[in-house]
Amino acid sequence: MIKPIKDAYLDLFQFLKKPADHSSSNQTLKEKVTKLFLILILDIAVAGISVLLIYALESTGLVSMDNHKVMELLKSMPKGALILILVLIVPLLEEIIFRLYLRYKNNYLLRFFILLFYVAGKENKERIEKRIKKIWYKQYVYVFYFSAVLFGFVHIFNFDDAPLWVFPILTLPQICMGAFAGYLRVRYNLFIGFFLHALHNFILLLPFLFIGASIDALNNDTDDYLIKIEENTDSDSKASIKFFPDSISFQKWKLKKIIAYTNKTKEWLVESDRNTEMNRALNLTYKNKSDSTFVDKKVINKHLEAFYKYKKSKEYRTTHVWKLVIEDSLKLISHRTDSVAKNYISVTKDSIITHSVKLPGVAYGFEISKKKKIFLNGNIKGLYNIKLNTRDSTDLKKQLSSIYGLKLVDSVANIEHLIIDFENEK
Repeated sequence: MIKPIKDAYLDLFQFLKKPADHSSSNQTLKEKVTKLFLILILDIAVAGISVLLIYALESTGLVSMDNHKVMELLKSMPKGALILILVLIVPLLEEIIFRLYLRYKNNYLLRFFILLFYVAGKENKERIEKRIKKIWYKQYVYVFYFSAVLFGFVHIFNFDDAPLWVFPILTLPQICMGAFAGYLRVRYNLFIGFFLHALHNFILLLPFLFIGASIDALNNDTDDYLIKIEENTDSDSKASIKFFPDSISFQKWKLKKIIAYTNKTKEWLVESDRNTEMNRALNLTYKNKSDSTFVDKKVINKHLEAFYKYKKSKEYRTTHVWKLVIEDSLKLISHRTDSVAKNYISVTKDSIITHSVKLPGVAYGFEISKKKKIFLNGNIKGLYNIKLNTRDSTDLKKQLSSIYGLKLVDSVANIEHLIIDFENEK
């Protein structure tokens, strides 16, 4: 039993020491499968060590697994589809791209290049092919390891904002797997290498699937309240919110927006260095069982903090703001209305429309549109109809002044910001 294992690893290491374009076609299927799994064990061991190194780098803040492309895919597609793509489709395509050409007889691009020399005659074609073959076999070690390193290099895009010098560590699992799969491809065939690649991806994908499962949903039903939290991956659904005296329901709301709402602040005053976490789209439902007239936002905050493992703090910062000043009261009063029906504030990408809204509500519409704190300087009681084009801030100020007798004045103020700090291991 020990001898086959020893022979398998010895052949692998001798090949990796000096790769050569020579197959081993005299082995049975059982022997090939045995070697595949022996190399898989070595591959996973190397990958495991590499993952520990990557997590050590993450603890220093140099890299973040939260921004890993697999984590982003987990949020945007069902797990079954993710497994199909990353375990079957992508490995097959990558093996064809990076390993098919490692056998000279299957290097169709090179053979097509040689075929072009038929124009110069059969003898010239044979002479060129003989020369290329000589270079191929003599320099094959560079061809082989170029394939493995290139394969690893393309995986640096799985990470965002990592220092250049850590890329060899981040891509070490792929480089080593590329060398192992290349060995199986050359010794046997492309599909043996594909099976190694598929199993490699599946095993390394498992922790991501468990992480994803752990953050997919929370369901806490007590005597006092019910709260449900789940991540929304439905690209066709729309964001919405429903209010009731004792309950509230968010559909496809970003975590950042829910935090702002439940902490009675504005979304643009919530800050964090973990944008991936803050931009998670959630479905959240809360119902108060002990009081039919009250939504306890503290309970929602408590569960969000525990669920996503973050802490809150507040900090006052000097911030650019606007003051909304009444410049011409006569112009403003001309847009006052006595109608109390259909009070609403409509904010789109290009406009602000207020209908039967008090001046503080008008200022609130500006805050939503411009994501900037607005202070109302002065007030004239009444309800106002105001319609503004907001594409350009300079034009917006002109409209306010010439039509409504209002003026936006640049200013600064110490504004309270809500700081969200996630735990490092999240």
